[in-house]
Amino acid sequence: MILDELNKLLSSKKEKINKNNNNNEIQTDSHDDNTHEFGGKIICYSKEDDALTVDGRIVYRSDVYNLKGKHKLKFTFVSSNGVDEQLILLVMDKKFDGEISWNGQKYKVPKCAFPTLDLYEKYMGKEFILDIDLKNDDLHICNGVVEDGCVDYWDFENMGGMYIEEVTSNKKRYICNAPNSKDYEFDDLVFEIEILD
Repeated sequence: MILDELNKLLSSKKEKINKNNNNNEIQTDSHDDNTHEFGGKIICYSKEDDALTVDGRIVYRSDVYNLKGKHKLKFTFVSSNGVDEQLILLVMDKKFDGEISWNGQKYKVPKCAFPTLDLYEKYMGKEFILDIDLKNDDLHICNGVVEDGCVDYWDFENMGGMYIEEVTSNKKRYICNAPNSKDYEFDDLVFEIEILD
């Protein structure tokens, strides 16, 4: 539900953006199913599935944690290589009634369409633990970038997205391409999330 609503919101504000790399032009507002080469990589976007693959590997907008009850999530910033500041975002539904806290401080969820909790390495540290208590809600995890003082995220149209690797049954690694990147190298941000209990 949150994905559909957010995608409608994002698509309503899209502007045509042209990226040029080695004379391979891509129009990022094209919603037709297409496969093309860009920067030496095979890019395939399917409008029907709203799915993107790069060299045959699935790119995700976000990952969903639908854990119910109380849990501890350990976050680790593994590396950051982006030109602009990179961050991890937790995106919630406007009806979110769970609880999230860090170091004993409860996060106050703002009353807006898609509240987000922005997690910056410079504030949170390289590793940190969030205590969550999810009732009827899901948490959407995605990567973002700060440009001109604004956070951009969740955006195939502007070359954002992430690969997801399962490290263990309780731990995942996210290998991210920042929105508004000039390439599909997936080296802008790498982070991990581990469910501790």
